Amino acid sequence: MSILEVALFLAFVPIVTFTYVNNNQALDNTVMYFIIILLSSASAFQYFIMDPVDYGQYKIIFNSYPDSFSSIYTQGHELGFNFLNWLFKLLNFSFESLIFFIVLILFYGVVQVSKLFNKDKLLIFLSIITLVVFFNLFSNLYRQAIATSIVLIALARNRSIVRQFAMVLLATMFHVSAIIIFPYFIVQNRKSPVFLIAIMTLSLLLFFIRIDDVIFYVISLMSSFTDNISYSSFARVELNALSSDKVQYAYRSYYFLSIFLIVLFVFNHKKGVEKIKHVSSEIQWRLINFLAYGVMIYSATYSIGAFSRLGIYFYIIFPIVLFLVSRLFFNYSAAKILLACFSCFSLFGLFLVKNIYLT
Repeated sequence: MSILEVALFLAFVPIVTFTYVNNNQALDNTVMYFIIILLSSASAFQYFIMDPVDYGQYKIIFNSYPDSFSSIYTQGHELGFNFLNWLFKLLNFSFESLIFFIVLILFYGVVQVSKLFNKDKLLIFLSIITLVVFFNLFSNLYRQAIATSIVLIALARNRSIVRQFAMVLLATMFHVSAIIIFPYFIVQNRKSPVFLIAIMTLSLLLFFIRIDDVIFYVISLMSSFTDNISYSSFARVELNALSSDKVQYAYRSYYFLSIFLIVLFVFNHKKGVEKIKHVSSEIQWRLINFLAYGVMIYSATYSIGAFSRLGIYFYIIFPIVLFLVSRLFFNYSAAKILLACFSCFSLFGLFLVKNIYLT
């Protein structure tokens, strides 16, 4: 770890400790927005980069972007991302400012989910951002970062299913992989332990019985949404940082831990109504169902190269589920300490993996 990383880690610990003792909501907001600006700036200037190749490719595309508005229909990415490139070039903004803006959008989605927990929003926010940096920013997943933010906003806001579908449709305009979110909103409000057990059983079967050929067929259909990009070929390539053993180990760790937490929730969910009064039963089930759906998606796609990234949409809320489930067994203070420890451990692991990968 570099001196800068040690300093950041040492600074992070008292901030997390502060969230444990502080009850000032206004001060929470100030700390949260300061961290957002700091991390967005660091991202814009390439601090959170494990593989400079993708970053360089995005920069080349931006610098050579045509001035014509019609170019958003002819370039090789989704319409939403093409539009952002065109707009920032039109306004004579730098590539770094585009990355800064994208990361701001990503953190906005994180803030919306964190606000579901009101007085604990800063601690929830801190626990999520380490995963955001690890899964999205280290691997230069800027298009998926925007899509992830839109999905988080749709998850956090209690809107009609039509509006939620519209938001996911918007997310696909930045990364077509967001199309996998659509089925979730059909089952998001189910409060069925049997349903969750069935999903976990199916997930484990999919994990151990690989169905690559079926998935590749679905992927080939996805290719028709975006010109000049062959997702079926893309899936067969071992991609940079995202496909490294260290990152895949992180994915699988969260996978099995998620199953463990979901099973604990299934057999103890009735306690949630009594012990987690500041978070409604509807929100608890919605978040658990979202993670369970993500576990199933990862089970079906983990062996298909870059498509293991689909888990990113779901694993970002892992700390929230950890907090919810820990409240079923521990008092409020102990649950907060557990989440604070998770935040510090995640940050340390983030720096460790970054340095291992670079060496």
